[in-house]
Amino acid sequence: MQCPLCREDTASWPELMSRTLEADCHNCGKFRLTFQAKRELASDEETAFYLASWVFEQNKIGVIPRIDTEMMTSFGTYTRPNVQKRAELYLGQAIHLLDGRLTGRVKVDDPTLRVASWSFHRGDLNALANYLVELGAIWREDGAENYQLIAKAHVLYEQWPIHAG
Repeated sequence: MQCPLCREDTASWPELMSRTLEADCHNCGKFRLTFQAKRELASDEETAFYLASWVFEQNKIGVIPRIDTEMMTSFGTYTRPNVQKRAELYLGQAIHLLDGRLTGRVKVDDPTLRVASWSFHRGDLNALANYLVELGAIWREDGAENYQLIAKAHVLYEQWPIHAG
């Protein structure tokens, strides 16, 4: 089914037993969404997408968030990550997609990369990938849509302040 947050056909939820939808999306993760909030998000794709990115982050720390209209109001003041942080999030998810391998191909427009890096505008994915090419973390074959992560990507990711020990 279509996820009410990221708008990809990657979500599922059990038969409705309450006024809250308990969704599980391959891209966003698990979340609870009230029907009123779902109705409001239906016409606000940008807010829905940024909530998808927030849910992704919440799931990484073990939280399954509940989204209702009150939460959505407060979310309007939530600080979005800067470009450096978005590049870190993009690279971290790309490394995760490699499933432990030090090198491998990653499709630049993978929906989980989009959600993880807060890239509402799809063109931002190419911009972040090109920035990572400039840093030497990944390289792009001429004319290819896929990028190759190399071992330096792991070293760079581990050295960034948020990850440094």
